[in-house]
Amino acid sequence: MAARFRPFIETEQSSALIMRRIFTPHDHKERILRAAMLRLMRAPVIGPATGKLMNGADMRNKTFDVATG
Repeated sequence: MAARFRPFIETEQSSALIMRRIFTPHDHKERILRAAMLRLMRAPVIGPATGKLMNGADMRNKTFDVATG
């Protein structure tokens, strides 16, 4: 059972530091970067591309049902 969850866990752990910077910026530089990324995501032409950069290319884990395994 644990082997089945390994890809999900590894992906989530590897992205944790990047996501931390987005949700809880700890300095001025990270706050500016977060604000800029959020503004770009609302832009009509480049918004979808910016969203993909923030989410990463691998979205398979977002459809993985952790509750049922």
